[in-house]
Amino acid sequence: MLIDTKHEDAAARGVWNKSQDVEVRKMVLRVLVAAGDKTEFDINLNFDLTTLTTEERNRGVGNLLVVAVLVAGVTFAGAITVPGSGSDLSSGSSKILMRAYIFFDMLAMNFSIIAAIILCQMSLGSTSYVTSSMEMATSLNFYSLLCKGLAYTFILAITVQELLSFLRANPFKFMARMKRRMDVRTSLIGRE
Repeated sequence: MLIDTKHEDAAARGVWNKSQDVEVRKMVLRVLVAAGDKTEFDINLNFDLTTLTTEERNRGVGNLLVVAVLVAGVTFAGAITVPGSGSDLSSGSSKILMRAYIFFDMLAMNFSIIAAIILCQMSLGSTSYVTSSMEMATSLNFYSLLCKGLAYTFILAITVQELLSFLRANPFKFMARMKRRMDVRTSLIGRE
């Protein structure tokens, strides 16, 4: 077994950080497994998963913050440029679907903004409850993605409903448009 001498000088000076503590714990557990006193299953039970090094915590915060900001941006864009807003929403089902879209879009935006605020506080070091803050931000990101998926489902239902109503009202216009597209494709293929 190799002995890590990288930290000997720091340990001799009394400098000890959390990442070194985690490494020592892992090394002790490996020695116990090699001696036959512990099994791999015991290691997984005894190793505290909430013990993160500063680097691991910062990387996790950064990844979650990217997700939160991206979801917030997409939901904001979806609220500003509501798909299908130029079409006729006179039917009752279209109004209900649009309201559901806006509700879930705004809910996703709120969840992601709250997660981003928590993660910004963590990255600035002003959070005393690191583990619970990470868990809360992860949950908020999950719910924001779930709400965004629901919002897109509702807008997809509106789009399909509009397409079906157009097809029912103008079947010949639709067929003529498809024929023109096929003609253009055929002419482009014939030129090559």
